[in-house]
Amino acid sequence: MRPARSHLVAVLVAAAAATGCSKDTTSPGLALTLSATRRTVSFREDSLRLTTDSVAVGITGTGAGTAGWVATHGGGTWLTLTSAQGTGNGMLRWARDTTGLTDSVYVDTITVTLQVPGGAAVRLVDSLIVRGAPAQYISVRRAWLPGERDATAAYVLAARAWDDFSDLAPAAFATWDSTTDIILNPLWNPAGAAPWRTSPPARAPMSPLFAAGWSGLGMDILIAFDSVPGGTIQRDSLNWITVRWWNPADSTWKGWIIRGTTATTFTYQTVNTTAFNATGDHTGVGAGEARLASGSYWEGNGGQYRITSNGSYGTRTTIPSGPYKGGNVQSGLMGGQLNAVTMPRVLGTDTPTTKTINWDFRAATLNSLRIYCYFTPLTPPTGYTSCTGSAFANIVAAARAHRLTAAMAAGLADSLFTALSPRGTRRATRRRHRRAFRSASCGRGNETRRRAP
Repeated sequence: MRPARSHLVAVLVAAAAATGCSKDTTSPGLALTLSATRRTVSFREDSLRLTTDSVAVGITGTGAGTAGWVATHGGGTWLTLTSAQGTGNGMLRWARDTTGLTDSVYVDTITVTLQVPGGAAVRLVDSLIVRGAPAQYISVRRAWLPGERDATAAYVLAARAWDDFSDLAPAAFATWDSTTDIILNPLWNPAGAAPWRTSPPARAPMSPLFAAGWSGLGMDILIAFDSVPGGTIQRDSLNWITVRWWNPADSTWKGWIIRGTTATTFTYQTVNTTAFNATGDHTGVGAGEARLASGSYWEGNGGQYRITSNGSYGTRTTIPSGPYKGGNVQSGLMGGQLNAVTMPRVLGTDTPTTKTINWDFRAATLNSLRIYCYFTPLTPPTGYTSCTGSAFANIVAAARAHRLTAAMAAGLADSLFTALSPRGTRRATRRRHRRAFRSASCGRGNETRRRAP
């Protein structure tokens, strides 16, 4: 028994020795590390546009000096890898470009992988916090002064400060227990905005608006009607979330911004009036401002628009008469922001040649109207009425004729078109414009209905 046992021990010892020799001749696994696995940086949206960052890549183990690594990242368009591969220990570098980013949190993941079979991978989460910059103008709410509410309603109606929408003013003001003023933001400081890495670019001129007590209004509008695109009957509609502003010292000076959407609130959307008009005002954002007394017109082609709150609507009533007769309306509150909305001057000589409007009305919301129009002969839902007013008819006619623009959607169709036409041709142009509306609303509408099966 003893010799057999000795032989077994000898075999086990030999096997253990063989195993030890095998480990010694096989390269151990490579370990991959990063000097950090998380980065978080914060910027104000009007400050640095380009920043860089880096972490050390460490590789340990046999053959570490010749092991290759490569880095990739997710879908963040604001992040660019500037040193994305290497051999052995090295540095991973990347850049962040905040151009065009608005206040929000942006997150991307960088993955570093060893280029060997079964190579290890390590991830780094890069978080970018963009803080909103103080707007040039803000809204403040206050109680009505004695007699002010009735006087303001009378002014809007007499001066047509809301254009065709002005007929809604008396009933609307009666439901609003306070008002909103637009004032210069005491926190706004253009000189402190933009510690750029290179020399700062020339800043776009800021809009001089709102310096003399301008006021604003929100509108949430639905106009539903039947159209016949391509010969097929379908129910069509226009959904607009719009904000208007006007100058009490000059009843001919007013502006607007409109988004075509079924959403009641939305994050930042880019302003492009040409594209908005091309969709028939169904989608996108259009904006403009007009001073009819001087024939100056600015049109929005940049910047962003968002609505953060849109609610608190009260009892729904029916509009008894006027251009919006038959529509249903409710009063509520709307909050949002215009962020660097640029409007180059298209017509006229008033300064500036390009307006840049920064206006924040999130904290102090605007009085707003929610307007419904189920255009005859469309049968309205229960609790609503058919709208037959001329303003609704003009909008529907223009939509059917594919001639609807942001200015017309703002209620400025005739007044803007007439005031901005060359002197001497205004009356003739206006007559042609109105004939086109009549043709679109009568001839075209009847024709399409006759073609309907």
